[in-house]
Amino acid sequence: MLSQGHWPHRRLRAFVSLLGGLTLGLAVTAAPVAAAGVLDQSQALPANNGFSPRNVTFVAQTFTAGLNGTLDQVDLLLGRLDPLERNLTVQIQTVSGGTPTGVVLASAELTPADVPVQNFPDLTFVSLLLPPSASVAGTTYAIVVSDPTAAPFGGPQYLWGGTSSDPYPGGEALLTFDGGTSWLQADLDMGFKTFVTPLPASKDQCKDGGWRNFYGFKNQGDCVKFVEAGK
Repeated sequence: MLSQGHWPHRRLRAFVSLLGGLTLGLAVTAAPVAAAGVLDQSQALPANNGFSPRNVTFVAQTFTAGLNGTLDQVDLLLGRLDPLERNLTVQIQTVSGGTPTGVVLASAELTPADVPVQNFPDLTFVSLLLPPSASVAGTTYAIVVSDPTAAPFGGPQYLWGGTSSDPYPGGEALLTFDGGTSWLQADLDMGFKTFVTPLPASKDQCKDGGWRNFYGFKNQGDCVKFVEAGK
């Protein structure tokens, strides 16, 4: 796996060109078809703070991708208070000016059964496979977590833990109290991990349906052409 700074220029240009032909803003909700990639970005310190997404109060964590490829999994430091019958929505959004734009690159949900019943500070990293979306090294994205059918205050809730004093240098925790119209900075970073499948380096990775493991390819031939362009 190579960072952007070590990529052959022709391969990087081909990838950026491929992304340029894709339409952003679609909330991808199809089931993921690939296993998770390798760990890219993370803030994995124990929780000493945190937030509860609810109603129009969403919680976000921005991060700066370190790998070119396909973002296909996030792990979040979570817990919940019972009884809960609502799903938790997790989105990957684009970022502009340091805050989420509302443009959704991928979306998936966690059910109550996915999240352990536990309270601060004893939270657990919960894994969530995502529909594949692009990861471009050096680009900032946002993990946006919402529980839009929750009551505005009190009651059973999901908990997302974080660590004070901004230990993750590539992004920050943000809050919105109006459903994403405006965002406020929080003096901490949420617990998270992102996983990226690097772009194919051989034609064999494109065969037998392998092209579906990578974001942006329409078919096997598309994938093979990308590999050939990088040689």
